[in-house]
Amino acid sequence: MPVKNIAIACQGGGSHAAYAAGALPVLLPQFRNAELATSEGRAMLAQEPGEVLRLTGISGTSGGAISALLAWYGFLLGGPQAAKAGLERFWDANCAIAPGERLLNDIGQWAGSLAQVDLKLSPYLSPLREIETFATATWPMLTAMWPPLGGWIRGPYFQLRESIAPHVDFDLIGAIGDFCSIPREIKRWQAIALEARMADAPPERERLQARQAAIEHDLRARLASGGWIAAWSEAHELAPGTLLRTTFDGLQLPELRFEPDALGSLAHAVRDAARSLPQLLIGAVDIDSGAFVAFSSERAPIDAGITLDAVVASACLPWVFMAQSIQALDPETHEPRRMVCWDGLFSQNPPIKNFVSSGVDPVKKPDGLWILQINQDRYDFSGKVAGPGSAQSGDELWHRRDTLSGNLSLNQEVAFIEAVNARLDDPGQRFRPHDKPIEVVRIVLDGEAVGGAVRKELGLFSKFDRDPQLAQALLAHGREQAGRYLALRAQSGALWEALAGQVGMMGARPSDRLAQAMPYLPGHARMAGGLVAPDVITIEGAGQASLRWHASEAEVEGHLVRMKGSTLLRMGEEGWSLAETRLLDVEERVAPAATAGQGEAAAGPTPAARRRVGGARKGDGSETSLH
Repeated sequence: MPVKNIAIACQGGGSHAAYAAGALPVLLPQFRNAELATSEGRAMLAQEPGEVLRLTGISGTSGGAISALLAWYGFLLGGPQAAKAGLERFWDANCAIAPGERLLNDIGQWAGSLAQVDLKLSPYLSPLREIETFATATWPMLTAMWPPLGGWIRGPYFQLRESIAPHVDFDLIGAIGDFCSIPREIKRWQAIALEARMADAPPERERLQARQAAIEHDLRARLASGGWIAAWSEAHELAPGTLLRTTFDGLQLPELRFEPDALGSLAHAVRDAARSLPQLLIGAVDIDSGAFVAFSSERAPIDAGITLDAVVASACLPWVFMAQSIQALDPETHEPRRMVCWDGLFSQNPPIKNFVSSGVDPVKKPDGLWILQINQDRYDFSGKVAGPGSAQSGDELWHRRDTLSGNLSLNQEVAFIEAVNARLDDPGQRFRPHDKPIEVVRIVLDGEAVGGAVRKELGLFSKFDRDPQLAQALLAHGREQAGRYLALRAQSGALWEALAGQVGMMGARPSDRLAQAMPYLPGHARMAGGLVAPDVITIEGAGQASLRWHASEAEVEGHLVRMKGSTLLRMGEEGWSLAETRLLDVEERVAPAATAGQGEAAAGPTPAARRRVGGARKGDGSETSLH
C-alpha cells in the first residue's frame, strides 16, 4: 500500500478565490487521512489496489487563505462534505444579497471600469479612513440599533473579521496548534539546556534557567490540549470516524519528564499522533522586515499560529485596509514580539516552500503539489488596444501587473521544484534519504470561460465583485477544472507511457548508468519507460492541458543527453489524449568514462556543451515538434 502525500495550495485573488472553493470539495474525497490515522484503517487500505493519497497540507493567501481555512477545518471535523458545506456557506454569505449591497457593488464595478490611472490612496488618510470607519464600525452599530437597516445592507457586510468568525472555532484551532507545536517547544528546551553548559556568569545561568522553567510550564499546558480537543469533539457530537476524533480519542502519550530521552520519545509520539492531520498555512508579509510569513496550524497561537488576526492579515490589501498587528515569538530570542502584516499577495501567493522545508516531519513531505491557480500565466495583452497605436488602457495595465505580481513567487518556487526533481533523477547525483521528487499540478482558472458564463470580462476589479452570479460561476468552474484533472490523473499512467514511446521514436533510450541506478533513485516509479519523468501538469481551459517533463539521462545516437520537453494534451469524448510534443532543451552530458577513478558517477553536464542531437536544435531558442 504505497502512501502518496499531497499538498494543496490556493492562490489568492479576492472574489475570484471562490474558484478554489468549488475545486476543493471535488479534490478532498481523494484523501484517506482518517483511515490512515488508525491501525485498523491502514490494514483495510492495505487490501486495496493502487496508491493511497494522504492530504499533508493546505495553504492559501488572501481570498485563497479563507477557502483553505474553511476546507481544512471542515475536513478535520466532518470530512469532504463538511468542507463543502462550510465553503458554500461562506461564499454565499459573502455575496451582495441585500438591495443596498447590490447597488453598491454595481457602482463599485462601474467606477472601477472607468479608472484609467493607478489610484494612490491610503486607509490611514482621508477619505478612505472615514469610509472604512463608517463601514466597519458605524454602520454595524446603526443596524444593531435599528434592525430594518440591515435589510438594506447587512451590518457585517463590510467586516471581513465578522464574516469569517461564525464559520470557525478559533479556540479549537489554537488548541490544535498548541498540541502540534510540542516537538518545537521540546527542541527549544533542549537548545537552552545545551546553551546553559557554556554559561559561566551566574546572571546568565539564572536567565537560562528562567527560560527553561517557562518552557516547562508551557509544555504542561500544551499537553493538556489533547484532552481538551477530545472533550470538544464529544461535546460537539462529531461522528466517531471523523479525522479529529480519530486522532484525539483515546490518545495516550508518554509521561512528561525533563530528560533528553524522555523528551525525545514524547516529541516522536506527538508527531506520530498528528501525522494524519494536514497542516494549514496562511501567507502574509511582515511590513517592518519585509519577511514572508506563513502562519501555521502546527504552531501555537502566540507563535505565528492560525488566528482570526492572521487570516484577516492575509487578506489585508494595503490600499484598502490598515495593516494587522499579530502576536509572535522572535525566532532567535524566543521573546514575545508584535508583527505588523499586510496581504499575502505581496509574499508567497500561495505558500509552497514551507511544505518541504527542513523543519517539516520527513514523513509528511509531499510527493505532489496541487495548485489552484487564479492568475493565468498567458494573457493576450497585444490585442487589448485603446486609442491610437498600441497604447493599452489603464485598467488593462493594472490587470496585467496584478497577474504578473500574483504569479511571481509562484513561478519561482515551481521552477525550483523542477530543478530539484531533475537533480534527484540524475544517477550521478547524491541525495539524502528524505529527499523526494514532487510532481506539480496547476489547475488554472479560465477567465474567458467564467467571463463568458456571466457575460462580463474578468480583470483586476472583478476581484472585488461580489455578484452572486459571478460567485456561482466560479464555484461551478472550480468543480469542472478539478474534475478534469482527476480524469487526467486516472489516465496518467497510460499517457506517460505513450509519451515515453514518442521519445523512444527519436532513438532515445535510458543510458546503462540510469538503468543500473533506477532502483535507488527516489520516486523512480514515476519515470515512464524508465526515462521520462513528469514535472508540471497544467490544466488550462477548454479541455486542454500541458505537461512539462524531463529525461535526466538518455542515450541518443551514442551521446548522453539531458532532455526537457512540453507536451500538449486534449480532452475528448473518450478522455485525455496526447497531442503535440516539443523539445525545449537537449543538453549533452559528460560520459561516465570521463570521470572514471573518482569514486562516483559523473555529476553534471559539460560546460556549455550544446549540439544538434536527434534532430533537436538547441542553443538558439528553437523547438522541435514530435507528433
